[in-house]
Amino acid sequence: LLTAKELMAGCNLTEVGRLTRGELDSCNYIMENTKYAKSSIGSYGPWLETPLASNYLDVWFVHGSNRYVGSRSAFGTSYVGARPAIEVPKSKIEYGASSTYTVKLNSNGGSVNPTSITVNIGDAIGTLPEPTPPTGKSFTGWYTELTGGIEVTSTYVPNTDIEIYAQYEELKVCADNENITRLSSTTCSNNENITIGDGIVCKRAVKLHEETCLQTSTSYYCSGAGYTTSGSKGTSTITYGSCGTSGTLTSGDAFTCDVNGDGNFDELTERFYYVSDYYDTSAKEFDTDTAVLIYYNNVTSGVSCNKNKYAYDSSNTNYNGPRTLITQLPTTSQWSNVTLKNETRQILTETGTTSTSGGTLPTNYSYSGYAARFLTAQELNSACGITIGNVITGELDGCNYVMENTKYAKSSIGSYGGWLETPRSSNSFNVWYVYGFDRTVYNYVNASDFYNYGARPAIEVLKSKISY
Repeated sequence: LLTAKELMAGCNLTEVGRLTRGELDSCNYIMENTKYAKSSIGSYGPWLETPLASNYLDVWFVHGSNRYVGSRSAFGTSYVGARPAIEVPKSKIEYGASSTYTVKLNSNGGSVNPTSITVNIGDAIGTLPEPTPPTGKSFTGWYTELTGGIEVTSTYVPNTDIEIYAQYEELKVCADNENITRLSSTTCSNNENITIGDGIVCKRAVKLHEETCLQTSTSYYCSGAGYTTSGSKGTSTITYGSCGTSGTLTSGDAFTCDVNGDGNFDELTERFYYVSDYYDTSAKEFDTDTAVLIYYNNVTSGVSCNKNKYAYDSSNTNYNGPRTLITQLPTTSQWSNVTLKNETRQILTETGTTSTSGGTLPTNYSYSGYAARFLTAQELNSACGITIGNVITGELDGCNYVMENTKYAKSSIGSYGGWLETPRSSNSFNVWYVYGFDRTVYNYVNASDFYNYGARPAIEVLKSKISY
């Protein structure tokens, strides 16, 4: 039933109870089908919900004869009827007003298509397009202000026309890094709402990384793997890693890891790929409690960088560990949220022996002060189903994530791949490395070579700290 307050608002009455004949003339619709029009009709008008404040008997009603709001005894059954009032959200009423809001997308120095969208009144904003960021920056989200403000996600419900702003952060890369990696426009939908509990370091990726294959060889590089429009892949777009399957860890599963501990999971510059379980080089066995993940790029002094190359050991010996290369790894202050299971390690050859023809390998090679190390042959064998030493062209096609940001995709990139920790057993100067040209693990160059290969960090994370 209608209330007195609602009737006052609708009919511009300052109060009810004035008993002013004709005060409802401007609201005669509430007297339709009453004695207002014809005496033979049953009632003068409907009851209101509102009782009279000054006694316990009377209730207000619409009086069609006098065309005002009158009162009578609540128990009276003559002349007053029941007239329903309904409540409807205005968004569900077609009354000539706009039924949508316009959301203007301000790309803030980048570019975006479309530049605006419409949203039905009362609806959530839904999935928003991702802008192309300005050079040297990565997209962090849509916000209600140019700086700061409230983040606008797919569940945001606008209440007016609104302009929202793309915000960015500086890429965490070296100055001369060639930015060939981009985020896919396709979302790993199953990973969007993964819960990140306390202590979680890595979570499944929401968007995978992509690069464009700009090589043309029919046998080598990405083009030799079929990444051309006329090749076996039918596209020049290389997609690295996979969205993964909940509850299972598989080689190539893409993760975003908060290695620096700032609370943000940067989809572009904190991308890692699950390789295998941790291989204990002293016990010569895998530890199923700890995962090894490899970074998406090489590094220079701990900073993402695909241009620079470094020697494994500038003295050109392969039996002392990566003495030169280690200095490029992220330190424990740079990647403060991850630590190595053991700071010292036994170095092994690809066959699992503890010496090369040049000498005995370190039993306690120290990674002290560093948050990451280099991948081993044993871990890569396990991940890719290969046997390092066979040197088969294309043997890494199923693990191409280890060739992201290398000459595998584009000749102008600095390196063919990253060094492994593992020296070659049969001489004193060769070390195994990922070779993006042949898409294999090779050992042709000397440990002192600083023209072709880079430092690619691998981190160790307890599986209990991975949301997968």
